[in-house]
Amino acid sequence: MSVLLFIHAWQKMKNMVNLKVSQRVLARIENSLFNSKSKLSGYTSTKSRNFERILMELHIFTDGGSRGNPGPAAIGGVVYADVKNGEVVHDFSEYLGVGTNNEAEYTALLTSAQWVSQYVSNNSVEKCTWNLDSKLVVEQIQKHWKIKEPRMRVFAEQCWHLLDGLGCDWKIQYVPRAENAVADSLVNQALDAQAA
Repeated sequence: MSVLLFIHAWQKMKNMVNLKVSQRVLARIENSLFNSKSKLSGYTSTKSRNFERILMELHIFTDGGSRGNPGPAAIGGVVYADVKNGEVVHDFSEYLGVGTNNEAEYTALLTSAQWVSQYVSNNSVEKCTWNLDSKLVVEQIQKHWKIKEPRMRVFAEQCWHLLDGLGCDWKIQYVPRAENAVADSLVNQALDAQAA
């Protein structure tokens, strides 16, 4: 049954049946259903775009940079609901002050994980894939490389806590810088704006 048909059936059932559920629960169910309906409003109902579209997969690209290392540092990131069609759900670009490249990379991951955590709690997200061009951060978050620097361990523990608490599957992977161009440009925008 498509979601739109389910919503229609829900409305009819609500009017016909005396449901013994609190108004608060009823409102939450309706809110969830109508949020799903609004997400689907731009999509045609074909075999490739049916119910699976609601259980979306987020693709998150983050980057952090420092000019001087340590030096002026910034972060940037973009969250796609549909990476192939470029459906951007959220982006960010922020100047951090003086910091190292690795601190900026971890801060970008943390910032995106905090936003995604809020988004996932209000939407039907099945999986989140983080794409970073920092081999160090990816390998440390995957627990393949040891974390020798105490400050980086604090960052990693915060990331693990947020990622493991998402309530959906997640993975983190390394991508070449060329595939992370949007996040990289957001970092440079923040650094250039601060320098101006």
